[in-house]
Amino acid sequence: MKEKGRDLASTINIKEVCAECERLNRHLKWMVSFVSHELSSTLGTIVMNISALADTEVAKRLDKDKQKRMMLGALSSLNLMQDMVRNYLASTKVKDGQLSFNPTKLNLDKDIISKIVKRLMPALKIKGMAFICEHCSELEVVCDKSLIHIAIKNLINNAIKYGSINTTIRSSLRKWHKGFNFTITSEGIGIPEDKLEAIFDEFARFDPLGIGGTGLGLYLVRKIATMHNGNIKANAGYILSDKFITYEMARKNPDQYTVDLNDERLRKFATFVLRIPGCTPTESGLKAKKED
Repeated sequence: MKEKGRDLASTINIKEVCAECERLNRHLKWMVSFVSHELSSTLGTIVMNISALADTEVAKRLDKDKQKRMMLGALSSLNLMQDMVRNYLASTKVKDGQLSFNPTKLNLDKDIISKIVKRLMPALKIKGMAFICEHCSELEVVCDKSLIHIAIKNLINNAIKYGSINTTIRSSLRKWHKGFNFTITSEGIGIPEDKLEAIFDEFARFDPLGIGGTGLGLYLVRKIATMHNGNIKANAGYILSDKFITYEMARKNPDQYTVDLNDERLRKFATFVLRIPGCTPTESGLKAKKED
């Protein structure tokens, strides 16, 4: 009986070790890809643009519009690289249980959204995109400022990165259960219906255009939402005659909504809804707010 118990314990231990080895191997592959492709290509764009602008002979041959686009490209790439590193460090802290959580009272528009949009303006201009947010400008909630900043910035970054050029990103901010509901919709590559949940997995990437990414942005958004007892959901579908038709709507009303999947001009959209109910400020959070 004791031998059977030992055998069982050994089997369980081996399974745990194998699972951990698989996780570490997956992480190692991700790290190699992250450093060799994501960081190097982003850094390459920055160096190339800045070097050209700094070279007086090269700069002389560039018109003002070209110079402006190169500077915007460098700024956009710098922001992207900073966000990639920040997401990686935050995801590591999530696994180690070291991600701090200090809820404070804040104005979402003034303290979060306006600052994010201003910071991401170079990326928006590069793609000729507009950003619209229908919101309650005076909406104040209690949540962790730095974490909510990461979550909303990742959602807006995601909309810019996978959105089509010369389109408009539409978002809304509403009060919800003493907290808030942030919705963001963009036209672009969309999300396959069978991936609407999987996109929140760690290192998940479903990119038919080969745009690239770390696979950590949406994963972090869900972790941050969970820390606030909130949630994040995704939906997607098609844009038919300027109407946003979800997969479910198209499936339930095939006669009303005719979708030709072979049509290369078929427009797609993706929507994310982040709901945070708000929480009670911690002592450290209140202290930090007073110091601000």
